[in-house]
Amino acid sequence: MPAQSKLKKDCLSGVIWVLAFAAILLLSRSLNERIRTYPTIITAVGLVFSVLFLCMSLVKLNRSKKAAAEETEAQAAEKADRKVFIKRKVLPWVLLIAFILCFRYIGFTISCFLFVLCFSHIMSTEPNWKVEILVALGFTAVMYLTFVVFLGIKLPALGILWVL
Repeated sequence: MPAQSKLKKDCLSGVIWVLAFAAILLLSRSLNERIRTYPTIITAVGLVFSVLFLCMSLVKLNRSKKAAAEETEAQAAEKADRKVFIKRKVLPWVLLIAFILCFRYIGFTISCFLFVLCFSHIMSTEPNWKVEILVALGFTAVMYLTFVVFLGIKLPALGILWVL
């Protein structure tokens, strides 16, 4: 069963969608009668689907609350989900920002290799450094060949390291 926090977010999004479609439906009433037919139909369909989504979310949330009373492992699972969330959702964005920042100073080749290496290590379920290094080397080589050799686009070189 999905976690209760996700179900609460689903219920909240269902309420927001219902309110949004209801507001659009009310606003479309002020349009010319000839023009408002299509927006009214589309908005009404959206309103029906959002109400159905909200009802289904509320039913699932109610079932989840009943099941949560019986579960003793829920806290451990939520903590594990939080770790997985940070590892799978937050760290890739941090890596991407680091890649963008390092791109200018250490060049494309090194920063691309490090980004792909770290990214594949984070995303793999069973990390294997040899495979990850080969993947990073292969991806960097393909990107370099594509941009520099085939397209003739110059990529940043070592940047600030040439000064040292």
